[in-house]
Amino acid sequence: MITIEQIDELRKRLDVSYEEAKEALEACNGDMLEAIIYLEKKHEEKRNSSSEQSKEEHCEDGFSKSLGKFINWCKGVIKKGNSNHIIIQKNDNVILRLSLTIFFLVVVIAPYISIPLMLIALFTGHKFSFQGKDVENTKANSAMDKMSQAAENIKSEIAK
Repeated sequence: MITIEQIDELRKRLDVSYEEAKEALEACNGDMLEAIIYLEKKHEEKRNSSSEQSKEEHCEDGFSKSLGKFINWCKGVIKKGNSNHIIIQKNDNVILRLSLTIFFLVVVIAPYISIPLMLIALFTGHKFSFQGKDVENTKANSAMDKMSQAAENIKSEIAK
């Protein structure tokens, strides 16, 4: 039989509720030392499981935070790609105007078609240029002009 004095003594020694003290004493047939050991093991198991949960939650938080940063970066890149364009011209007439996002997707998805078509366009007198607030002040347009000029030089050398 478990007495209130035993429960009070166990509560003085360990910071547990009446219910936990009674449960421990009943599980240990009223043996005070066994009840203390029982409760310490029980609390140790709780601490270990909660620390494992916090580690898992921390990993999940870290992953979701990294994923959120990556998604925000992708949104920024797509937004810049949509606000800037590549323009294909021939004799100062605009033949095609594509956002850089679409242009990049076409080159990545179908490189065996898009790259040869761009080379053919260069050798048939088409000029490529970039337009948009993020690319107009870069060296990209001068590089495209040099590429067009090189194609014209190669074409004239072959014609000789």
